[in-house]
Amino acid sequence: MGIRRLTPLSGVAAVVLVVAGFAATGSAPGDTTSVARVTEYYADNTGAQSTSGILLGFAALFFLVFAASLVARLRDADAPTESTSLCLLGAGLFAVGLATYAGVAIAMGDVGGGSTEARCRR
Repeated sequence: MGIRRLTPLSGVAAVVLVVAGFAATGSAPGDTTSVARVTEYYADNTGAQSTSGILLGFAALFFLVFAASLVARLRDADAPTESTSLCLLGAGLFAVGLATYAGVAIAMGDVGGGSTEARCRR
C-alpha cells in the first residue's frame, strides 16, 4: 500500500485532532465574566490550553496534507485548474486560521504563570 493511498486518511486525522483540540480546552469563561475570573481560568488551565494548541497545530498540518492529496486527485481526474486552485487556496486559508487559533491557545496557556492578583494588576 503506497503513501498515495494513505494520504486521504490525513483528513480523518485532521478531524479527530480538531475535535480533540477543542475538547481539551474545556468550558471557557463567557463574555460577561470578570477579568479576575478569566485570568484565574487560564492560570488554572495552562496545560489544557497548551495541549489544545498543539493538537490544533497538528490538525492544520494534517489538513494541508489532505488538501494537497485531494487537489492531486482532482488534477488527475482532469478537473478545471481554477477549481483545484480555489480548493487549495481555501484549504490554505483554513489551515492559517486554525494555526492562528492554535497559537493563541498556546499563548493564553503560557500567560497563566504567577499569582492571579499580580496578573490582574498588569
